Amino acid sequence: MRTLILTTLCFFVFCAQAQTGHKTYKVGDFNFLISSLALHPNGDTLAVGTQQGNSIYFCNPLTGDVYYEYDVDGYYAGPYISYSRTGKYVLFEQRLFLDYAKNKDQKIDFEVMDVRTGKMILKIEEAYDVSLSPDETHAAAVHKNYVAVYNLKTGNVIHQKDDEGFGNAICYSPNGEELFVSHKLQTQDAKQIPRFARDKKAMKGALKYHHAIYVLDPTTLKKLDAFKESFDQVYDITISANQANIFILSKQHKKVNAAALSRSFVTTASISSRKAARATFYTAIEHPDFKDNGESFIITTKGGMEDYSEDLLQYNLETADVIGQLSRDVRWGEGLVKWDIQSTETKFVILPDGETIIACHGNNLYQEKLLK
Repeated sequence: MRTLILTTLCFFVFCAQAQTGHKTYKVGDFNFLISSLALHPNGDTLAVGTQQGNSIYFCNPLTGDVYYEYDVDGYYAGPYISYSRTGKYVLFEQRLFLDYAKNKDQKIDFEVMDVRTGKMILKIEEAYDVSLSPDETHAAAVHKNYVAVYNLKTGNVIHQKDDEGFGNAICYSPNGEELFVSHKLQTQDAKQIPRFARDKKAMKGALKYHHAIYVLDPTTLKKLDAFKESFDQVYDITISANQANIFILSKQHKKVNAAALSRSFVTTASISSRKAARATFYTAIEHPDFKDNGESFIITTKGGMEDYSEDLLQYNLETADVIGQLSRDVRWGEGLVKWDIQSTETKFVILPDGETIIACHGNNLYQEKLLK
């Protein structure tokens, strides 16, 4: 029912059209690998997580000039980082140095930093995912067999719901009045999905390997609703730029398709209607970075270089047609041979103009314009 666009059929590169604004630069003068990037909501500060550097840097996104930095401990492989709604806090997610258990649940640690002081105010251990509330007062976490809501000031658990069916992803709604949580698909939920009314065999298979997205009340954790679609194993839920939709990152279970362990899919679903769109975005890697600017959907995918290349794939957000692929083999080839350190992951942010991206790979930052 979903439109799947295979990137292998559409290898357009951004440099096929004249681009402006291309730039390569570093964050300060350090040579540590960059593990992740996060853009402050006002767009004027770029937070940079590092591997083995034990520091998080806050810099000018256009020049790399460092405003200030904080020392952090316990992130040898570097953290994944994200800002809270107003930029008051930064959420740290433990990044695994090596992942030997592909397609299996990974319990990791999360921390919340107060950006004004550099102090960690909350640590959540052995969780699958954490989301900060839009009013920046609570953190919701999905653990093995339960969901918990934490008070950011005290660190106390104020609500908890036990359920062995909870999955790996959790996200606050834009207004903070709902929590979206992945959950093993149940019969009562499957019966509400129109396509299963016509295909009982498909429903039987989905009940074994698919997830649903539950809608919970964050103050009671009572189930309010469920999205009217099932998904492959869900590993992340994020909010779209216009705050009208959620993006669901999923992978097929290895018992369904063992060859698909290194492939992922992102589906769009409407928050208001609870229905999934037909368009699906494909990537050839397991843990992609993805964002949208209201018109395009950008996601990292496997690049042309065999061992350490990740490119950026740009889709039309509505139709899922491939617009272009930003390939370092071509556009960033000159910078590639000058890199001091190689890495396997590319992370990126979209600047407030909606046209400029800042991406990292190795220990460099790259600035480029998206195609229109």
